[in-house]
Amino acid sequence: MKQEEILDAVGEFIHENNLTIKSRKYKYVYPRYWLCNFLKENTVLTLSEISNMFGKDDHSLVFHSIKKHKVLYKDRVYGLHTDKVRLRFIGVSLDLPEKVEYGFKERVLRCKTYWQMRKLQDEIRLAETQQQTN
Repeated sequence: MKQEEILDAVGEFIHENNLTIKSRKYKYVYPRYWLCNFLKENTVLTLSEISNMFGKDDHSLVFHSIKKHKVLYKDRVYGLHTDKVRLRFIGVSLDLPEKVEYGFKERVLRCKTYWQMRKLQDEIRLAETQQQTN
């Protein structure tokens, strides 16, 4: 993809999914993290220019988003929340084991608090260890 195509597609995706609102819900925050990192790696835009795409004035949103993306990118919950974005821009979906996948996506998307998300992550880790021992 050329830079102009990337910028048009990202701008369209931001407005389609209402990512400019001031919300801390995972369904808005995680795609913002992913998109900020994607734009920084695939374009020559400055941090301030990227933050302007999200309706912010300074670069701190992008700096924080890139930092959080590097911490979360291997997390399955983060992966599910960013699956739609990943499919749209790089054509890759998250691949989950069969036992964990059943009903998992819906449960992740229903989590409203950090602690609900942590409890779900613990359940997944337990299921994965049980799956490996069998």
